[in-house]
Amino acid sequence: MKNKQFLPFEEEKTGIKIGHLSLIIAIATVAISVFLFVGIFFSSNNYRKLIEVSHSHIEWQETAHKMHEGSDLLTEAVRDFAETGDTQYIDDYFTEATTDRTRDTALENIRRDFPNSDIYNALKRAMDESLALMETEYYSMRLKIEALYENGDITSDEKADLLGTYPQVSDATLSTDDAARNAEGKAAKARAILFDEDYLSAKKQITDDTDDCINLLYKELETKQSAVELNMRLAFIFEIVIICAFIIFEIVIGIITSKQVFDPIINSISVINSEKPMPVEGAYELRLLANTYNGMYNANHKEKNSLEFKTEHDELTGVLNRRALSKLQETTGGEKLAFLIIDIDNFKHINDTQGHLVGDEVLKNVVSHLRLYMRAEDKIFRIGGDEFAVVMFGVDESSRDAIKNKIDNVNKALHDEKPEDFPNVTLSVGVAFGNVINQHLISRADDALYERKLAGKAGITFYSEKT
Repeated sequence: MKNKQFLPFEEEKTGIKIGHLSLIIAIATVAISVFLFVGIFFSSNNYRKLIEVSHSHIEWQETAHKMHEGSDLLTEAVRDFAETGDTQYIDDYFTEATTDRTRDTALENIRRDFPNSDIYNALKRAMDESLALMETEYYSMRLKIEALYENGDITSDEKADLLGTYPQVSDATLSTDDAARNAEGKAAKARAILFDEDYLSAKKQITDDTDDCINLLYKELETKQSAVELNMRLAFIFEIVIICAFIIFEIVIGIITSKQVFDPIINSISVINSEKPMPVEGAYELRLLANTYNGMYNANHKEKNSLEFKTEHDELTGVLNRRALSKLQETTGGEKLAFLIIDIDNFKHINDTQGHLVGDEVLKNVVSHLRLYMRAEDKIFRIGGDEFAVVMFGVDESSRDAIKNKIDNVNKALHDEKPEDFPNVTLSVGVAFGNVINQHLISRADDALYERKLAGKAGITFYSEKT
Protein backbone atom coordinates (compact mmCIF):
# COMPACT_ATOMS: atom_id res chain seq x y z
CA MET A 1 0.00 0.00 0.00
CA LYS A 2 1.32 3.44 -0.92
CA ASN A 3 2.36 5.83 1.85
CA LYS A 4 -0.16 8.71 1.81
CA GLN A 5 2.67 11.16 2.36
CA PHE A 6 4.11 10.44 -1.08
CA LEU A 7 0.92 10.03 -3.12
CA PRO A 8 0.93 11.78 -6.52
CA PHE A 9 -1.17 14.94 -6.42
CA GLU A 10 -3.85 13.67 -8.74
CA GLU A 11 -4.76 11.11 -6.08
CA GLU A 12 -5.26 13.90 -3.51
CA LYS A 13 -8.80 15.30 -3.73
CA THR A 14 -9.42 16.36 -0.12
CA GLY A 15 -8.88 19.66 1.67
CA ILE A 16 -10.46 23.10 1.55
CA LYS A 17 -9.23 25.27 -1.28
CA ILE A 18 -7.50 28.43 -0.10
CA GLY A 19 -9.03 30.25 -3.06
CA HIS A 20 -12.53 29.27 -1.93
CA LEU A 21 -11.73 30.17 1.68
CA SER A 22 -10.39 33.56 0.57
CA LEU A 23 -13.54 34.16 -1.50
CA ILE A 24 -15.77 33.30 1.46
CA ILE A 25 -13.76 35.61 3.73
CA ALA A 26 -13.90 38.41 1.17
CA ILE A 27 -17.66 38.08 0.58
CA ALA A 28 -18.46 37.79 4.29
CA THR A 29 -16.18 40.71 5.15
CA VAL A 30 -17.77 42.90 2.51
CA ALA A 31 -21.29 41.90 3.61
CA ILE A 32 -20.58 42.53 7.29
CA SER A 33 -18.84 45.80 6.45
CA VAL A 34 -21.87 46.91 4.43
CA PHE A 35 -24.25 46.05 7.28
CA LEU A 36 -21.98 47.81 9.76
CA PHE A 37 -21.77 50.84 7.49
CA VAL A 38 -25.57 50.89 7.22
CA GLY A 39 -25.84 50.76 11.01
CA ILE A 40 -23.32 53.56 11.43
CA PHE A 41 -25.13 55.58 8.74
CA PHE A 42 -28.47 55.22 10.51
CA SER A 43 -26.91 56.10 13.87
CA SER A 44 -25.24 59.14 12.36
CA ASN A 45 -28.43 60.13 10.57
CA ASN A 46 -30.51 59.80 13.75
CA TYR A 47 -27.93 61.76 15.72
CA ARG A 48 -28.11 64.47 13.09
CA LYS A 49 -31.91 64.46 13.34
CA LEU A 50 -31.66 64.75 17.14
CA ILE A 51 -29.42 67.79 16.78
CA GLU A 52 -31.73 69.27 14.16
CA VAL A 53 -34.77 68.75 16.41
CA SER A 54 -32.97 70.43 19.32
CA HIS A 55 -31.90 73.34 17.13
CA SER A 56 -35.38 73.60 15.64
CA HIS A 57 -36.91 73.70 19.11
CA ILE A 58 -34.65 76.58 20.08
CA GLU A 59 -35.71 78.41 16.92
CA TRP A 60 -39.38 77.64 17.54
CA GLN A 61 -39.12 78.85 21.13
CA GLU A 62 -37.43 82.06 20.02
CA THR A 63 -40.14 82.49 17.38
CA ALA A 64 -42.90 82.09 19.97
CA HIS A 65 -41.22 84.62 22.25
CA LYS A 66 -41.24 87.11 19.41
CA MET A 67 -45.03 87.23 19.65
CA HIS A 68 -44.69 88.51 23.21
CA GLU A 69 -41.73 90.68 22.17
CA GLY A 70 -43.70 92.30 19.33
CA SER A 71 -46.64 93.01 21.63
CA ASP A 72 -44.30 94.56 24.22
CA LEU A 73 -42.70 96.77 21.58
CA LEU A 74 -46.11 98.17 20.68
CA THR A 75 -47.02 98.67 24.33
CA GLU A 76 -43.72 100.39 25.07
CA ALA A 77 -44.10 102.75 22.09
CA VAL A 78 -47.71 103.74 22.87
CA ARG A 79 -46.94 104.27 26.58
CA ASP A 80 -43.91 106.40 25.70
CA PHE A 81 -46.10 108.53 23.42
CA ALA A 82 -48.78 108.84 26.07
CA GLU A 83 -46.13 109.91 28.58
CA THR A 84 -44.02 112.29 26.46
CA GLY A 85 -46.17 113.31 23.52
CA ASP A 86 -43.21 112.73 21.19
CA THR A 87 -44.74 111.74 17.86
CA GLN A 88 -41.61 109.71 17.05
CA TYR A 89 -43.08 107.01 19.26
CA ILE A 90 -46.16 106.86 17.03
CA ASP A 91 -43.84 106.33 14.06
CA ASP A 92 -42.01 103.60 16.02
CA TYR A 93 -45.35 101.97 16.88
CA PHE A 94 -46.57 101.75 13.32
CA THR A 95 -43.13 100.77 11.98
CA GLU A 96 -43.33 97.71 14.20
CA ALA A 97 -47.00 97.07 13.46
CA THR A 98 -46.90 97.47 9.66
CA THR A 99 -43.26 97.14 8.54
CA ASP A 100 -41.24 95.00 10.96
CA ARG A 101 -44.33 92.90 11.81
CA THR A 102 -42.51 90.82 14.44
CA ARG A 103 -45.74 89.19 15.61
CA ASP A 104 -46.95 88.36 12.11
CA THR A 105 -43.59 86.81 11.19
CA ALA A 106 -43.58 84.69 14.35
CA LEU A 107 -47.12 83.44 13.70
CA GLU A 108 -46.34 82.67 10.04
CA ASN A 109 -43.22 80.67 10.97
CA ILE A 110 -45.15 78.59 13.50
CA ARG A 111 -48.00 78.09 11.03
CA ARG A 112 -45.49 76.86 8.43
CA ASP A 113 -44.02 74.22 10.75
CA PHE A 114 -47.20 73.35 12.72
CA PRO A 115 -50.27 74.09 10.57
CA ASN A 116 -53.66 73.42 12.14
CA SER A 117 -52.03 72.35 15.42
CA ASP A 118 -52.58 73.27 19.07
CA ILE A 119 -49.17 74.96 18.95
CA TYR A 120 -50.29 77.26 16.16
CA ASN A 121 -53.70 77.84 17.70
CA ALA A 122 -52.15 78.93 21.01
CA LEU A 123 -49.95 81.49 19.28
CA LYS A 124 -52.88 82.56 17.07
CA ARG A 125 -54.90 83.35 20.23
CA ALA A 126 -52.00 85.48 21.46
CA MET A 127 -52.00 87.27 18.11
CA ASP A 128 -55.76 87.86 18.26
CA GLU A 129 -55.42 89.24 21.80
CA SER A 130 -52.64 91.55 20.66
CA LEU A 131 -54.69 92.76 17.68
CA ALA A 132 -57.68 93.41 19.94
CA LEU A 133 -55.44 95.30 22.35
CA MET A 134 -54.33 97.58 19.52
CA GLU A 135 -57.81 99.16 19.47
CA THR A 136 -57.18 100.38 23.02
CA GLU A 137 -53.75 101.63 21.98
CA TYR A 138 -55.23 103.53 19.00
CA TYR A 139 -57.75 105.13 21.37
CA SER A 140 -54.95 106.17 23.74
CA MET A 141 -53.00 107.74 20.88
CA ARG A 142 -56.15 109.64 19.71
CA LEU A 143 -56.69 110.99 23.21
CA LYS A 144 -53.05 112.08 23.47
CA ILE A 145 -53.14 113.77 20.04
CA GLU A 146 -56.30 115.68 21.01
CA ALA A 147 -54.63 116.67 24.29
CA LEU A 148 -51.53 117.91 22.47
CA TYR A 149 -53.65 119.95 20.08
CA GLU A 150 -55.81 121.46 22.78
CA ASN A 151 -52.74 122.24 24.83
CA GLY A 152 -51.16 123.98 21.83
CA ASP A 153 -48.27 121.53 21.52
CA ILE A 154 -49.20 120.76 17.92
CA THR A 155 -50.98 122.79 15.28
CA SER A 156 -54.17 121.84 13.53
CA ASP A 157 -52.15 121.00 10.41
CA GLU A 158 -49.85 118.73 12.42
CA LYS A 159 -52.87 117.06 14.00
CA ALA A 160 -54.46 116.56 10.60
CA ASP A 161 -51.21 115.20 9.24
CA LEU A 162 -50.91 112.67 12.06
CA LEU A 163 -54.48 111.49 11.71
CA GLY A 164 -54.15 111.34 7.95
CA THR A 165 -50.93 109.34 8.15
CA TYR A 166 -52.35 106.88 10.64
CA PRO A 167 -56.03 106.27 9.77
CA GLN A 168 -56.25 103.59 12.47
CA VAL A 169 -55.84 106.38 15.04
CA SER A 170 -58.19 108.67 13.12
CA ASP A 171 -60.89 105.94 13.18
CA ALA A 172 -60.74 105.77 16.98
CA THR A 173 -63.82 107.85 17.91
CA LEU A 174 -63.74 109.37 21.38
CA SER A 175 -66.65 108.81 23.68
CA THR A 176 -68.79 111.80 24.72
CA ASP A 177 -67.26 111.85 28.21
CA ASP A 178 -63.71 111.64 26.92
CA ALA A 179 -64.32 114.21 24.23
CA ALA A 180 -65.60 116.58 26.95
CA ARG A 181 -62.42 116.26 29.01
CA ASN A 182 -59.89 119.04 28.96
CA ALA A 183 -56.37 118.57 27.60
CA GLU A 184 -55.02 117.43 30.95
CA GLY A 185 -57.89 114.98 31.40
CA LYS A 186 -57.46 113.57 27.94
CA ALA A 187 -53.72 113.08 28.54
CA ALA A 188 -54.39 111.43 31.89
CA LYS A 189 -56.97 109.12 30.37
CA ALA A 190 -54.58 108.26 27.52
CA ARG A 191 -52.03 107.06 30.11
CA ALA A 192 -54.55 105.43 32.44
CA ILE A 193 -56.11 103.06 29.90
CA LEU A 194 -52.66 101.63 29.17
CA PHE A 195 -52.26 100.54 32.79
CA ASP A 196 -55.80 99.66 33.82
CA GLU A 197 -57.00 96.21 34.76
CA ASP A 198 -58.45 95.41 31.33
CA TYR A 199 -55.26 96.35 29.49
CA LEU A 200 -53.01 94.45 31.92
CA SER A 201 -55.33 91.45 31.84
CA ALA A 202 -55.11 91.37 28.04
CA LYS A 203 -51.31 91.61 28.22
CA LYS A 204 -51.28 88.72 30.68
CA GLN A 205 -53.49 86.68 28.36
CA ILE A 206 -51.02 87.26 25.52
CA THR A 207 -48.22 86.04 27.79
CA ASP A 208 -50.23 83.00 28.88
CA ASP A 209 -51.09 82.05 25.30
CA THR A 210 -47.46 82.45 24.29
CA ASP A 211 -46.39 80.26 27.26
CA ASP A 212 -48.99 77.66 26.21
CA CYS A 213 -47.42 77.63 22.76
CA ILE A 214 -43.92 77.16 24.24
CA ASN A 215 -45.12 74.36 26.54
CA LEU A 216 -46.70 72.58 23.60
CA LEU A 217 -43.41 73.01 21.73
CA TYR A 218 -41.64 71.29 24.64
CA LYS A 219 -44.03 68.36 24.36
CA GLU A 220 -43.48 68.23 20.60
CA LEU A 221 -39.72 68.21 21.21
CA GLU A 222 -40.04 65.34 23.70
CA THR A 223 -42.13 63.35 21.21
CA LYS A 224 -39.68 63.87 18.37
CA GLN A 225 -36.66 63.22 20.61
CA SER A 226 -38.21 60.00 21.89
CA ALA A 227 -38.77 58.76 18.35
CA VAL A 228 -35.22 59.64 17.29
CA GLU A 229 -33.73 58.12 20.46
CA LEU A 230 -35.65 54.90 19.83
CA ASN A 231 -34.23 54.73 16.31
CA MET A 232 -30.75 55.41 17.68
CA ARG A 233 -31.10 52.58 20.20
CA LEU A 234 -32.28 50.21 17.48
CA ALA A 235 -29.37 51.24 15.25
CA PHE A 236 -26.96 50.76 18.16
CA ILE A 237 -28.35 47.28 18.87
CA PHE A 238 -28.03 46.48 15.16
CA GLU A 239 -24.39 47.56 15.22
CA ILE A 240 -23.69 45.44 18.32
CA VAL A 241 -25.24 42.40 16.63
CA ILE A 242 -23.16 42.97 13.48
CA ILE A 243 -19.96 43.45 15.51
CA CYS A 244 -20.67 40.26 17.48
CA ALA A 245 -21.33 38.41 14.24
CA PHE A 246 -18.09 39.78 12.82
CA ILE A 247 -16.14 38.65 15.92
CA ILE A 248 -17.66 35.16 15.75
CA PHE A 249 -16.94 35.02 12.04
CA GLU A 250 -13.32 36.04 12.63
CA ILE A 251 -12.92 33.38 15.34
CA VAL A 252 -14.35 30.67 13.09
CA ILE A 253 -12.24 31.78 10.13
CA GLY A 254 -9.20 32.00 12.41
CA ILE A 255 -9.69 28.42 13.57
CA ILE A 256 -10.26 27.12 10.03
CA THR A 257 -7.31 29.08 8.65
CA SER A 258 -5.07 27.91 11.47
CA LYS A 259 -5.99 24.26 10.94
CA GLN A 260 -6.00 24.32 7.17
CA VAL A 261 -3.19 26.80 6.41
CA PHE A 262 -0.93 27.99 9.22
CA ASP A 263 -0.48 24.74 11.14
CA PRO A 264 0.44 22.78 7.98
CA ILE A 265 2.86 25.54 6.93
CA ILE A 266 4.52 25.59 10.36
CA ASN A 267 4.75 21.81 10.37
CA SER A 268 6.16 21.83 6.85
CA ILE A 269 8.84 24.38 7.74
CA SER A 270 10.10 22.25 10.62
CA VAL A 271 10.11 19.18 8.37
CA ILE A 272 11.91 21.02 5.57
CA ASN A 273 14.53 22.28 8.03
CA SER A 274 15.13 18.69 9.07
CA GLU A 275 15.46 17.74 5.37
CA LYS A 276 12.52 15.37 5.29
CA PRO A 277 9.51 15.12 2.98
CA MET A 278 6.58 17.44 3.72
CA PRO A 279 3.43 15.93 5.26
CA VAL A 280 0.47 16.10 2.91
CA GLU A 281 -2.18 17.89 4.98
CA GLY A 282 -4.26 21.03 5.19
CA ALA A 283 -5.80 23.00 2.35
CA TYR A 284 -5.96 21.76 -1.22
CA GLU A 285 -3.19 24.10 -2.41
CA LEU A 286 -0.89 23.09 0.44
CA ARG A 287 -1.41 19.44 -0.46
CA LEU A 288 -0.47 20.31 -4.02
CA LEU A 289 2.61 22.14 -2.77
CA ALA A 290 3.56 19.27 -0.46
CA ASN A 291 3.30 16.65 -3.20
CA THR A 292 5.20 18.85 -5.66
CA TYR A 293 7.88 19.51 -3.07
CA ASN A 294 8.12 15.85 -2.18
CA GLY A 295 8.65 14.96 -5.83
CA MET A 296 11.39 17.58 -6.11
CA TYR A 297 12.81 16.48 -2.77
CA ASN A 298 13.19 12.88 -3.91
CA ALA A 299 14.89 13.94 -7.14
CA ASN A 300 17.19 16.40 -5.41
CA HIS A 301 17.95 13.97 -2.63
CA LYS A 302 19.23 11.42 -5.10
CA GLU A 303 21.21 14.05 -6.97
CA LYS A 304 22.76 15.43 -3.82
CA ASN A 305 23.75 11.94 -2.78
CA SER A 306 25.65 11.54 -5.98
CA LEU A 307 29.37 11.86 -5.36
CA GLU A 308 29.84 13.05 -8.90
CA PHE A 309 27.53 15.99 -8.33
CA LYS A 310 29.35 17.00 -5.17
CA THR A 311 32.79 16.71 -6.69
CA GLU A 312 32.13 18.21 -10.11
CA HIS A 313 29.86 21.17 -9.31
CA ASP A 314 30.51 24.52 -7.72
CA GLU A 315 28.67 24.68 -4.42
CA LEU A 316 27.75 28.36 -4.63
CA THR A 317 26.53 28.69 -8.20
CA GLY A 318 25.65 25.09 -9.06
CA VAL A 319 27.68 25.12 -12.30
CA LEU A 320 30.49 22.70 -13.11
CA ASN A 321 33.81 23.31 -11.39
CA ARG A 322 37.49 23.17 -12.44
CA ARG A 323 37.67 19.46 -11.72
CA ALA A 324 34.85 18.83 -14.16
CA LEU A 325 36.71 20.92 -16.73
CA SER A 326 39.85 18.85 -16.24
CA LYS A 327 37.80 15.71 -16.71
CA LEU A 328 36.28 17.15 -19.87
CA GLN A 329 39.77 17.93 -21.23
CA GLU A 330 40.59 14.23 -21.08
CA THR A 331 37.56 13.21 -23.13
CA THR A 332 37.37 15.82 -25.89
CA GLY A 333 38.95 15.70 -29.30
CA GLY A 334 38.02 16.05 -32.95
CA GLU A 335 34.81 18.02 -32.46
CA LYS A 336 34.68 21.73 -33.26
CA LEU A 337 34.22 23.88 -30.20
CA ALA A 338 34.59 27.36 -28.79
CA PHE A 339 36.22 27.92 -25.42
CA LEU A 340 35.16 31.07 -23.54
CA ILE A 341 36.87 32.47 -20.50
CA ILE A 342 34.61 34.94 -18.67
CA ASP A 343 35.74 37.41 -16.05
CA ILE A 344 33.46 39.62 -13.93
CA ASP A 345 34.72 43.19 -14.23
CA ASN A 346 35.76 44.89 -11.01
CA PHE A 347 34.58 41.97 -8.91
CA LYS A 348 37.27 42.54 -6.29
CA HIS A 349 36.02 46.10 -5.84
CA ILE A 350 32.48 44.78 -5.28
CA ASN A 351 33.72 42.32 -2.67
CA ASP A 352 35.84 44.96 -0.94
CA THR A 353 33.16 47.68 -0.86
CA GLN A 354 29.91 45.71 -0.53
CA GLY A 355 31.01 42.50 1.10
CA HIS A 356 31.32 38.88 0.13
CA LEU A 357 27.61 38.20 0.54
CA VAL A 358 26.86 40.68 -2.23
CA GLY A 359 29.73 39.20 -4.22
CA ASP A 360 28.18 35.75 -3.90
CA GLU A 361 24.85 37.11 -5.15
CA VAL A 362 26.66 38.67 -8.11
CA LEU A 363 28.21 35.32 -8.99
CA LYS A 364 24.84 33.58 -8.83
CA ASN A 365 23.18 36.32 -10.86
CA VAL A 366 25.84 36.05 -13.57
CA VAL A 367 25.39 32.26 -13.74
CA SER A 368 21.61 32.60 -14.03
CA HIS A 369 22.00 34.95 -17.01
CA LEU A 370 24.63 32.74 -18.65
CA ARG A 371 22.27 29.78 -18.36
CA LEU A 372 19.48 31.85 -19.85
CA TYR A 373 21.38 32.88 -22.97
CA MET A 374 23.62 29.87 -23.53
CA ARG A 375 22.33 26.74 -25.21
CA ALA A 376 21.21 23.80 -23.15
CA GLU A 377 24.14 21.72 -24.42
CA ASP A 378 26.74 24.38 -23.57
CA LYS A 379 28.72 23.62 -20.43
CA ILE A 380 29.40 26.34 -17.85
CA PHE A 381 32.30 26.06 -15.40
CA ARG A 382 33.44 28.15 -12.48
CA ILE A 383 37.22 27.94 -12.68
CA GLY A 384 38.18 30.69 -10.22
CA GLY A 385 36.79 33.23 -7.78
CA ASP A 386 35.13 35.41 -10.40
CA GLU A 387 36.23 33.51 -13.50
CA PHE A 388 34.05 31.21 -15.54
CA ALA A 389 34.54 29.11 -18.62
CA VAL A 390 32.00 28.03 -21.19
CA VAL A 391 32.50 25.22 -23.69
CA MET A 392 30.29 25.45 -26.74
CA PHE A 393 30.41 22.30 -28.87
CA GLY A 394 29.67 22.23 -32.57
CA VAL A 395 30.71 25.81 -33.30
CA ASP A 396 33.63 27.41 -35.11
CA GLU A 397 34.78 30.83 -36.21
CA SER A 398 31.68 31.26 -38.34
CA SER A 399 29.68 31.54 -35.11
CA ARG A 400 31.51 34.64 -33.90
CA ASP A 401 28.49 36.93 -34.38
CA ALA A 402 26.15 34.53 -32.59
CA ILE A 403 28.53 34.20 -29.66
CA LYS A 404 29.08 37.95 -29.51
CA ASN A 405 25.29 38.53 -29.52
CA LYS A 406 24.90 36.13 -26.60
CA ILE A 407 27.54 37.93 -24.53
CA ASP A 408 26.13 41.35 -25.46
CA ASN A 409 22.68 40.16 -24.41
CA VAL A 410 24.04 38.86 -21.13
CA ASN A 411 25.75 42.18 -20.40
CA LYS A 412 22.60 44.09 -21.34
CA ALA A 413 20.40 41.87 -19.15
CA LEU A 414 22.81 42.23 -16.23
CA HIS A 415 22.39 45.98 -16.53
CA ASP A 416 18.65 46.20 -17.32
CA GLU A 417 17.35 43.42 -15.10
CA LYS A 418 19.54 43.85 -12.03
CA PRO A 419 17.72 43.90 -8.69
CA GLU A 420 17.29 47.18 -6.85
CA ASP A 421 20.42 48.37 -5.00
CA PHE A 422 22.42 45.68 -6.84
CA PRO A 423 25.88 46.66 -8.10
CA ASN A 424 26.43 47.20 -11.80
CA VAL A 425 28.05 44.13 -13.28
CA THR A 426 29.66 43.56 -16.68
CA LEU A 427 31.52 40.64 -18.19
CA SER A 428 34.75 40.57 -20.15
CA VAL A 429 35.10 37.51 -22.37
CA GLY A 430 37.97 35.95 -24.32
CA VAL A 431 37.19 33.29 -26.92
CA ALA A 432 39.35 30.76 -28.71
CA PHE A 433 38.20 28.16 -31.26
CA GLY A 434 39.58 24.66 -31.59
CA ASN A 435 38.70 20.98 -31.57
CA VAL A 436 40.25 19.88 -28.29
CA ILE A 437 40.32 21.42 -24.85
CA ASN A 438 43.93 21.66 -23.78
CA GLN A 439 46.26 24.14 -22.17
CA HIS A 440 47.10 25.69 -25.51
CA LEU A 441 43.42 26.48 -26.25
CA ILE A 442 42.88 27.76 -22.74
CA SER A 443 45.94 30.03 -23.02
CA ARG A 444 44.63 31.46 -26.28
CA ALA A 445 41.29 32.24 -24.70
CA ASP A 446 43.08 33.76 -21.74
CA ASP A 447 45.18 35.94 -24.10
CA ALA A 448 41.96 37.12 -25.78
CA LEU A 449 40.50 37.95 -22.36
CA TYR A 450 43.61 39.97 -21.51
CA GLU A 451 43.24 41.83 -24.78
CA ARG A 452 39.61 42.53 -23.89
CA LYS A 453 40.62 43.93 -20.51
CA LEU A 454 43.13 46.24 -22.16
CA ALA A 455 40.47 47.39 -24.64
CA GLY A 456 38.15 48.59 -21.85
CA LYS A 457 36.35 45.50 -20.48
CA ALA A 458 32.62 44.82 -20.80
CA GLY A 459 32.64 42.93 -24.06
CA ILE A 460 34.11 40.05 -26.02
CA THR A 461 37.38 39.53 -27.86
CA PHE A 462 38.15 36.58 -30.13
CA TYR A 463 41.66 35.17 -30.27
CA SER A 464 43.51 35.59 -33.52
CA GLU A 465 47.10 34.97 -34.57
CA LYS A 466 47.62 38.73 -34.34
CA THR A 467 46.54 38.80 -30.71
